[in-house]
Amino acid sequence: MKTKPFKHSTAVIIAAFLITLTALFFINKDIFHYEFLYSKPVTYTPEEYTKADYLLTEGFVLKPGTYVFSFLGQMLGKKSSVYLVDQNREKLISVEFIDGETEYSEEFRVNQIKTVQLGVSYDPEFGSLEINRISLSSDHVIYKESIIRHFILSIFVVILVICCLWLIQREKINYSILYIILLTAIICLPYFSKDYFWGDDLFFHLSRIEGMAQTIKAGYFPARNQLFWLQDYGYGVGFFYPDLFLYIPAVVRCLGFSLLFSYKFFIILTTFCSLSAFYYVGKRIGQTEICGVMTALIAAFSVFRLIDMYGRAAVGEIQAFVFGPFVILGLFEIYNGHPEKWYFFALGFWGLCNCHLISLSMAVVLTAVYILINIRKTLQHKQILLSLIKATVTVVCLLICFFLPMLEQLRPGKLVINILTSSKTGGISEKLMVPLQHLVYFFHTWRDPTFQSNNAYPGLIFLLIPFLRLLQIKKRSRALHCADILTIFGAVLIFASTSLFPWKYFQWFLNRIQYAWRLFLPLSVIFPVSGGIYITGLGKGKKSRHIIYGVFGLLTIVCGFPVVYETMSSRMVPQDRFWMQNNRVSGGEYKPIGLSIEYIDKNRDTVKTDPANVPIVYHDRKGLTFTFSWAAAENEIVDFEVPLIDYVGYRAELTTEDGKTKSIPVRRADNGLVLVNNDGQAYGSIHVHFEKTVIQKAADGFSVISYLVLFFIMSKRRLAAKSRPVSK
Repeated sequence: MKTKPFKHSTAVIIAAFLITLTALFFINKDIFHYEFLYSKPVTYTPEEYTKADYLLTEGFVLKPGTYVFSFLGQMLGKKSSVYLVDQNREKLISVEFIDGETEYSEEFRVNQIKTVQLGVSYDPEFGSLEINRISLSSDHVIYKESIIRHFILSIFVVILVICCLWLIQREKINYSILYIILLTAIICLPYFSKDYFWGDDLFFHLSRIEGMAQTIKAGYFPARNQLFWLQDYGYGVGFFYPDLFLYIPAVVRCLGFSLLFSYKFFIILTTFCSLSAFYYVGKRIGQTEICGVMTALIAAFSVFRLIDMYGRAAVGEIQAFVFGPFVILGLFEIYNGHPEKWYFFALGFWGLCNCHLISLSMAVVLTAVYILINIRKTLQHKQILLSLIKATVTVVCLLICFFLPMLEQLRPGKLVINILTSSKTGGISEKLMVPLQHLVYFFHTWRDPTFQSNNAYPGLIFLLIPFLRLLQIKKRSRALHCADILTIFGAVLIFASTSLFPWKYFQWFLNRIQYAWRLFLPLSVIFPVSGGIYITGLGKGKKSRHIIYGVFGLLTIVCGFPVVYETMSSRMVPQDRFWMQNNRVSGGEYKPIGLSIEYIDKNRDTVKTDPANVPIVYHDRKGLTFTFSWAAAENEIVDFEVPLIDYVGYRAELTTEDGKTKSIPVRRADNGLVLVNNDGQAYGSIHVHFEKTVIQKAADGFSVISYLVLFFIMSKRRLAAKSRPVSK
């Protein structure tokens, strides 16, 4: 009697069911848990602060339930306190400090939904006060965000188990997917920790995610002019920094997940997609599975890509690794007899446009150089030229929705940003270059104090790749020819990253990419592909090839994994020390000239008037709108400085005392804020709000139509391909 194979047995179904129940239990056991953590260290001293109440947070909602209020701080005297106040300024709880370091917790109850704020009552007469951490927590309340978050995680677990069962029951398992998942898990190990690690641009990109999430929840889409930044004054970062794919973590954030989780999820997802892209491109060009495997492995442990993940938190560049390989594949297909596959080329540049403009700049220059080298072939074969034109037109049409609104904002010419040169100007500094000794480093930390600059290094495996061609010098193939070209480009990029390159003749481009070592980004796209092709061409027998694959695979891991290990071992920061500040704007490239962040922090919701003695009797801020009323003398012209950063798109309506409403012009104040006037009205109210301009609406509509047309064409082509008879 034959027994059923194990993969079809009831035992597998039962085991999967039990695993699912167990996973669902652990995922949902904290569904009634709520915690608000304030972990920004702050110190009050008699020299800087007077006796007063100071609010620490913006308003947040507490639902009815029992909470635990706890704080950790140090007081050198007494009589200062930490309190929780509701919207009516009624203190729900107030705890005085005593001398010395204090860790205190107290239970309290909220009987109805309240909007609350944390604050400190400080008396300088009794010394200094240091606040380290304040938390509100409960295990007995349920929030909508918690329900959504746990529901999504539960659905994900169920889908994951179903997918595993499907893979088990298949006759042939797709091991390439498992391989990419394993690689992703290994190089993303620090992202699976509950803690986080510092990166140069980490808080800038976290602010972008939080800003997009809050802007979406406020009803604005696309989220070009973002809330959260700068006391909700509205920061137009979305006009100038591509953010299409950042809607993924922003939506995750909107669903109730923490900001750190949303960021980590996005980086892990992006890493998986980039390694999948390298695998696909390597396999397609090299025409072997192992070429895709080796290409993905080299890309996974590429030092600069890991430094982007763990040293710089360069989210734009991390995304660029998803699409850079498709630019290579597109050129390979177009110039090797398949110009009809120009869509790979278009996909690569479309993705780069939506990720990172500096990466796009480098890709455009390198592509232009390649086309110029092959200009005779390009002009002789009309299909090649036509394919390049098709790809370019397609990308431009799809990206009108980004570039046209950006150009509209640049029109006034009063922003810090210069789209042609970036904010990095001045002479050529050695700190922008890679010291020659860095080229042969095995490993050094990104923030090594012995170095005078923050230069990256390519990793020893990249220096070995060009020499692999010498071991198969007599071999010829389209794949090897492609690898040779990529290797030459890579060698030039390494040379150009140093001070030996004559950058004085190309200073404009250096200012645009900011640092010469940024050329390691295209290098880290080019060399994995050429390396994968070279490595898979070595060896004659099956046994010798496996040994070669193992040796180079191990060498690749040894060269790259120290970056991951160093992050896990010495750079992790406890989660309870995480705190977002909305006045972090990096270099502030996207703000108007003259705008002072310190002024915004101090001014908050204050409407400044000229003359200064005109009283503001009412004001209200909701999203990117601000409404206020005043009382002035009859026929007195008053200028009002509204606490909103001026970008093209603000409109203002004045409502007179008798209820009539009319539009009034919006101007820009010298400090970059919105400026309006009362049109001679003694009393009234002004409502200032941000809305899409005609250009923005037209650009969005044009791109939407372009996407629909492209989808229709691709669908039609796919149906035609399916209906075509298969030749025997």
